[in-house]
Amino acid sequence: MTEAKFYKSTKGYTTIECIGHTGYAESGKDIVCSAISSVINTTLVGLKKVLGVKVLVKQMEGAGYIRIDIPNNMVGDTKVELLIATCFESIKMLARDYKEYIKWEVIDDEI
Repeated sequence: MTEAKFYKSTKGYTTIECIGHTGYAESGKDIVCSAISSVINTTLVGLKKVLGVKVLVKQMEGAGYIRIDIPNNMVGDTKVELLIATCFESIKMLARDYKEYIKWEVIDDEI
């Protein structure tokens, strides 16, 4: 199962973290894991390349782990919020369709 965690303070989203493989199918054929990866990686590209945000990324590919931390000065930025909210809604939609493979949560994260 993949756990998607969205950390949020009163100012806005601070971190996205995904842990684990979905287990929907074997590696290379897992469409659910691929969908989650696409959503997360598209969000990362949007943050870094489109918006120019200097995010901190921790990743362990073989372990199915990625964490994206938003710098404090960009937390609450309207464009950053829209991008992460889109990511969040996409993950929620996937979780609705594949609930036994994806779990999501929003965690209070005061800066």
